[in-house]
Amino acid sequence: MEKKYTVTYKVAPMGAKYVYQADKNEHKAGDIHKSSGGHMWYVINDGNGNERSVGFESRDGVLVGAGNITPHDNAAYQETTYEVTIALTEKQYNALSGFSDNPKSGGFNPDTYWVNSNSCVDFVYYSLQSIGYNRKNFLGKIFEGNVVPNTNRAMLKAMLTSNGAQIIRDDLMRNGDHYEKRVVPWSTPEWLKPVGTEGTLPNPPKSLINIDINSSPQPQKHIQGENKAQQDVANGFIQNSATHKISALGDILNKTDFTSTQMASLATGGIRPGEMQLDPNVRPNTYLSEFYKPFYQPGDTSKLDFGLRNAVTLNGLSAMTTFNTYVDPLLLDLSGNGAHMTDIRDGVLFDMDNSGTLKRSGWADRNTGILVIDDGSGQIKNASQMFSEYYGGKAGINGAAGEKKFKDGFGALASEDANKDGVIDERDPIWNQLRVWVDGTHDAKVDAGELKTLAELGITQINVRASNKTEVRDGNKVVASGAFTINGKTQEVLAVDFLGDPVSNTLNTEGAGTRVTSTHNDITTTAYASQSETDETLDAGQLGVSNLYGGSGNDTLIAAKTGSWLVGGAGSNTYVGGAGDDVFVISASDDTKNIHGNGGHDTAIIVGNQGVALDMDRAGLTIAQGGSGNDTIISGGANGVFIKGGSGNSTLMGGMGNDVLVGGSGHNTIIGGTGKSVIYAGPQGDTIYASKGGSIIHAGGGDDKILGGLGDDVIEVGHGNATIDGDGGINIVSLHGNHGDYR
Repeated sequence: MEKKYTVTYKVAPMGAKYVYQADKNEHKAGDIHKSSGGHMWYVINDGNGNERSVGFESRDGVLVGAGNITPHDNAAYQETTYEVTIALTEKQYNALSGFSDNPKSGGFNPDTYWVNSNSCVDFVYYSLQSIGYNRKNFLGKIFEGNVVPNTNRAMLKAMLTSNGAQIIRDDLMRNGDHYEKRVVPWSTPEWLKPVGTEGTLPNPPKSLINIDINSSPQPQKHIQGENKAQQDVANGFIQNSATHKISALGDILNKTDFTSTQMASLATGGIRPGEMQLDPNVRPNTYLSEFYKPFYQPGDTSKLDFGLRNAVTLNGLSAMTTFNTYVDPLLLDLSGNGAHMTDIRDGVLFDMDNSGTLKRSGWADRNTGILVIDDGSGQIKNASQMFSEYYGGKAGINGAAGEKKFKDGFGALASEDANKDGVIDERDPIWNQLRVWVDGTHDAKVDAGELKTLAELGITQINVRASNKTEVRDGNKVVASGAFTINGKTQEVLAVDFLGDPVSNTLNTEGAGTRVTSTHNDITTTAYASQSETDETLDAGQLGVSNLYGGSGNDTLIAAKTGSWLVGGAGSNTYVGGAGDDVFVISASDDTKNIHGNGGHDTAIIVGNQGVALDMDRAGLTIAQGGSGNDTIISGGANGVFIKGGSGNSTLMGGMGNDVLVGGSGHNTIIGGTGKSVIYAGPQGDTIYASKGGSIIHAGGGDDKILGGLGDDVIEVGHGNATIDGDGGINIVSLHGNHGDYR
């Protein structure tokens, strides 16, 4: 008798009950777990009743790491959303068995797990290639499916049907038990349970926003106005329209702390609720990518200075003071190629306003001189020694800015033109006190040989008359230009507004690090910035500071009870949050398994240009924002989360709660979970999969591909060239723009 070989492909959803069949990492055999993302695998039958379960998993339970072929999936996963059984020829059976024994023979790498490109989903589609049902396209590539297993059901069936597979069963059964579709209000709409059994349902998720979608909207009978917007905010609404409502829980709309404003602003795509202006603090990952400098390797003499600049940058951000100020000294073109500067991203710490405190600021480059006056100390301590609006003014008291005596640097210079002939030269008493500071080390500190006399440089006169200008050069403003004579040639003098940060900073050495005190108006933030190159444990509570900045070792950073910013250095760090709302600034050098939120609504901000794989549920996070690399950020759990991509090509995955997913400036893959979601596409063109419970999707400015789910979706388009596939549910598409845009 001819054997009846078969294979059954199976899909488990996110949150599916999983029973460990053997000891694995910290889990013991028999432990029960919920799948963070779902799973796909297959079961081969040899025709004699012998079954073999074959699947691919992360060996260590991480998003990126070692891979492992596992025989345990069929016994371990207790719930599925789709199973399809097909007949195999003997040749196909042998080919599939051979692939299962040696996946590399079929082109699959079983040694490495990568959730975005080499996961259980990819393994299943490679197995289909081995039996002839997933053929290569003209580019020589096979179809590899979607990242989330549960979104592959329709594609899997379509692939089998279109390639002539003999489908034996395409219903809901498993291990001889028939299944029924059962709707669970707070979870996936297709949990499958054996008929006559109830099982244990997951706990309802906790979310910080409510999302209501009205698939039968009524015409609006009022005009949207300021009063209604204010009333909506008072009632907790982030958005309130005929088609959908988004309301906030926990009074986050009425709070001004970093965490609350992040959640509220992300939920509205950057519009602060109740107001019609962009929130400048909605994009801290973008802000940090511009201003945060990575630590250098141990022994690099620049590491100390950059570490302090990081601390100053992040102290200001933690206090919500990411605003800028301007100070204008006079710059001299010494090279003949024009006066040039560095912007605040590669700036310095200097007392730019004669306040007695340090501020981050743009600066002159190494071939451009700053005109200053030497008070006899051989040092330039603050802006009162520069020809600027603070020149010769009184110092500020208690960190306040000093006296402004002049409009700009040319006005200050004109005050020293004793004979009123329109130039400063050797006939003016000030001439011998003038110096040109060429900061070759770019550290805003006068080093040997950096203060040069005018005669030494061959400068014979400087004109005090200038022309007004409105130019942005090297990230700073040029407000006026004049001329000076050097070695018989005329070259430019610029009055520039260095872009600066108004936060005042004082630095005090303490142990192996520096205590940083940052003040702006009535807000003061303290931090400890380590310069240690060895491993250490830093406790914010014990140090009496709010924020911690690790050195270049593998550090353990412990938050204060009221909430802290914990910023890792160059090592692989451990972050221990407390009961407050903490912010962890992490990079690819960190192992995300060592992030422990421990309560509060905690945030992870990724910096650097290397991608990070982050499971928010495992780390105890509410908010995550990507960096410059290709990050993969997943909810991984039942609580609602807020995720925003960075400038790389991000993969963002929701979970079982009410999530906010916001694309970054790269090409994003945004995948809703089994709850509901608010999704904002980025500007470059994203691929978006709606949540199972329904989504509110805002297209971006690129070529977005938007795929609805089984729930009711609201899709707003009008910018870019969006392609929409509504799939199941009732979908409302809101169009903006002109009629011609849709022809």
